[in-house]
Amino acid sequence: MALAYKMDDHLAHIAMSSEDLRAANINPKTHLATDYLNHFNEVLMMMEILPSMPDMIGDVMSWQPKDYPSHFRDTNFTGKDLAIAAFECAPTTVRTPFEQTIAMVDKLIIEAQRKLAEMDLSNEERAEFAVSEALELIRPMLGEADRIIHGREETIEAEDMSDAQADIDSLFDMAEMDLSQQNIIDDLFDHAPMLVTNSMHNSAIEIMPNRLRRNRKFLRSRMKYRI
Repeated sequence: MALAYKMDDHLAHIAMSSEDLRAANINPKTHLATDYLNHFNEVLMMMEILPSMPDMIGDVMSWQPKDYPSHFRDTNFTGKDLAIAAFECAPTTVRTPFEQTIAMVDKLIIEAQRKLAEMDLSNEERAEFAVSEALELIRPMLGEADRIIHGREETIEAEDMSDAQADIDSLFDMAEMDLSQQNIIDDLFDHAPMLVTNSMHNSAIEIMPNRLRRNRKFLRSRMKYRI
């Protein structure tokens, strides 16, 4: 049975059924479409090639946050009006965590832009490290957004994510205070996985994957090139 919802005039009479939503690649349970994540994937791809093509920095810096409806208004996505209308009718239990997750992704990308803009990108090794570190933070968050879009129940609570991030940053700060003390660096690698597990639970341990498993030589490099 098709449903019609009251919203913006040009969307007011759009009928939505599960079949209509599926046909437009919109999840009928959450009313969200993964096409929105392309807005973020594009800048991540540009960031990936930035170390070998530093002249791409202008393209990376030109990226700006864009909310869900604006993305579809500006895209050639088939059924864009349906996507916007469906989003307006998304359950609060879906839309609220989704928008919170996207807000965190926006902040992470903006912070990465700031750091990359301040760097000497002619140092390819340093640029590769900075990009890798940024992507390791951003991609798990996009994975969280993807889980919400597909209606998967194992999602990360924003408060838990913030707490775990603070715990891990605190350990990195401890290590930076005195790199000559190997036990501090060992402590970082011994305790960081425990902090993530305790704060996030289950599959959420993926939130900071490789950063927690870097070898000690790479950690020292991080402290040398901290940005």
